Amino acid sequence: IISSVNDSEFRNYSNVIVGKVGDVFCIKDIRIEIIYPYVFSLEENDNSLVTHISVGEYNILCLGDLTCDKEVEVISYLDQRNMKVDIIKIGHHGSDTSTSPNLLKYCKAKYAIIMTGLKWKNILPKDSIINLLSEYNIIVFSTMDYYSFKLYLDENQIYISSVH
Repeated sequence: IISSVNDSEFRNYSNVIVGKVGDVFCIKDIRIEIIYPYVFSLEENDNSLVTHISVGEYNILCLGDLTCDKEVEVISYLDQRNMKVDIIKIGHHGSDTSTSPNLLKYCKAKYAIIMTGLKWKNILPKDSIINLLSEYNIIVFSTMDYYSFKLYLDENQIYISSVH
């Protein structure tokens, strides 16, 4: 699934779905709603697809590389629809250009996932983001620490296991 503002060559692939804000895609018991972007931006990261994923009772916000400047629009969308967030996939690999205190305050997520890689070692995630997550008592799972992990959701618990 790519955003309707994405003008890349991916649009031409037969197995790609182009979606716009408000579109909902369901796969078994997984519900994916596109909540951003509304329009094309000259700032490439602000063209990131932002989704709200519901699996059973759990809600996951995936921020792509969205910058703090545009998070206000995400908060507004979530608020207008009373959408909850249990898990937040932190924006831009834990860069300090994403994931504002206002977003974390609104979401009240219990867990954060940061996707980064070995090439970013000692660069990302930024200490300021890790500290901010700590201030909000959010438990962090980073691919820097766990390389890769699986997320399991059941009615009572979230389980995350390391995969090596």
